[in-house]
Amino acid sequence: MSFDGINDYVDLGDPLSLQLGNVSVSAWFKTTATSGVIVRKRAYGYGLDVWSSGRISFWIYNSAATLFRASSPLAYNDNVWHHAVGVYDGSTVKLYIDGNQVASASAGTIFYGAGGIAIGRDGNSSGSYFGGLLDGVSIYDQALSSQDVMNLFNNPGLFDATPPTVSATSPANNETGVELNSPVTATFSETMNASTINAATFTVNSGNGHIDGTVSYSGVVATFTPTSNLTYGVTYTATIATAVKDAAGNALAANYTWSFTAGPPDMVPPTVSATSPAADEMGVTIYDSITATFSEAVDPTTITTATFSVTDGVTPVTGTVSYTGTTATFTPASSLAYATSYTATITTGVTDPAGNAMALDYSWGFTTGQPDVSPPTVSTTSPANNEDNVAVNGAITVTFSEAMDANTLTTATFSLTDGVTPVTGAVSYTGTTATFTPTGSLSYATSYTATVTTGVTDLAGNALGANYVWGFTTTAVAPPQGLQAYYTFDEGNGTVANDSSGSGNNGAISGATWTTGKSEGGLSFDGINDYVDLGNPLSLQPGNVSVSAWFKTTATSGVIVRKRAYGYGLDIVSSGRISFWIYNSAGTLFRAQSPLAYNNNVWHHAVGVYDGSTVKLYIDGNQVASASAGTIFTGREELQ
Repeated sequence: MSFDGINDYVDLGDPLSLQLGNVSVSAWFKTTATSGVIVRKRAYGYGLDVWSSGRISFWIYNSAATLFRASSPLAYNDNVWHHAVGVYDGSTVKLYIDGNQVASASAGTIFYGAGGIAIGRDGNSSGSYFGGLLDGVSIYDQALSSQDVMNLFNNPGLFDATPPTVSATSPANNETGVELNSPVTATFSETMNASTINAATFTVNSGNGHIDGTVSYSGVVATFTPTSNLTYGVTYTATIATAVKDAAGNALAANYTWSFTAGPPDMVPPTVSATSPAADEMGVTIYDSITATFSEAVDPTTITTATFSVTDGVTPVTGTVSYTGTTATFTPASSLAYATSYTATITTGVTDPAGNAMALDYSWGFTTGQPDVSPPTVSTTSPANNEDNVAVNGAITVTFSEAMDANTLTTATFSLTDGVTPVTGAVSYTGTTATFTPTGSLSYATSYTATVTTGVTDLAGNALGANYVWGFTTTAVAPPQGLQAYYTFDEGNGTVANDSSGSGNNGAISGATWTTGKSEGGLSFDGINDYVDLGNPLSLQPGNVSVSAWFKTTATSGVIVRKRAYGYGLDIVSSGRISFWIYNSAGTLFRAQSPLAYNNNVWHHAVGVYDGSTVKLYIDGNQVASASAGTIFTGREELQ
């Protein structure tokens, strides 16, 4: 929102909900003014201001009218977007700018007199008007942590005012036959303020009062662990109270309750339902771990090398044991022997959480394979051999016919040159694929040679039979000057749309599927909920801007590219016509729109251009529309 510095403001009244014991005030601002109020609560109260030649100040007053202030040592009236957060925790005022704490001061107890609160002026008094742009103003009823502040800074536009909800519980509502030693859990829709989740806000009632237990919180899950086992046949009611709040200070809208009934004691012993290797399996690799999956969760403390062992018939195999989910894993300390029969055993020392032991020891056998003497081979590369028009900012990968010894894959054994000069970079390995990532972008219109040497070996120590060499050529056309984002959609898989401009503005693909595009790859959007999220990088909030895209559609409307709030966009509108637009800070729309429709299921090329005073639209290389325009305004919402 734009404020003129003369008489613009937003009046918030004087609600009790904004007269807080602890308080945090957050705002994005952009200004050239030397002074002005961002947010101020009067009388006395608190405030976040621009003051003293563009420095930022957060302050409170106590009942004796003593001022406690944290102010920045530097000015921030440079007409660039900045993020300011003031925090009062009952004893200290702190000021953060762009995610970093820049000032703090000891403080007394905050006092609120009669008066109002406003954005852009001195509460309910005229004066101290703010001149500039404000966005994402937030007031919290808690002292935000430094991590909370950094999260707000790194996620512009993400100002949470939505109450949390309980999305799942265990046991489920009205569930019967619940195990007597079961914990009670509630999963929330978002991250919560852990300090609000305690024995007072998460209770379990047996009908005769609250039962004893401990409450913990991790991730988005709160857990009530009863001190004693539940009682068979008793129906319990669990309650999450409205005092529970999310990280932004939003409380649960209403108490959340659910009921469940404890079942009879568990008397069924666990069994082994699956193993790897399978019983009597032949040709097992010598590098394998041995796993046993149980019919139910078992007590992890009973899974040890005493209860899960492996022998070669006589000699025990040394190793370690781990357990997760319902699966126990025995990991040998060193490789097994070739062509050897082994026996794995799970003993009756393994019990489930109810204390039921395995009825019998469970044993199974398997035999390892003959020594591996086959050298590995290269099965695929990217780029492919002799490929042209390769992006200059891509990685080079090689996929092998089998798992390799990662220690042998280095820049000495996997290298890239432009014919003479080695390219600096780093090598990584996962699965069966090694990746060479250049330190910087490759050169345009240049032939490169990649080499994997015989220094690479498989897990058995077999080396590549011969050096593997392949070549490719980068694209001959350098991007236009000022290119900040370029998405070829040539990846063909994954959930990331790589930015080929070199600016690093990669996009997160949600729902859209890979397909054939106008040239090589493309993305298909369903028109329901598919999109690519580009975040809100400063590099895509330009003064002048051009947006270009190939499109093929039968839709009568839809967004091709759009930057909010206000911002700019290239859209399909009005029965298939194409529109390019910008907004200024007053919310005025300036649009160039094609007179014809282009939703004829044929590939078309659209370019929207804004040069500071005019918006223009080009279709298939020809200008089809233009309009005069004001100064573009780009708020803090994301680009998609």
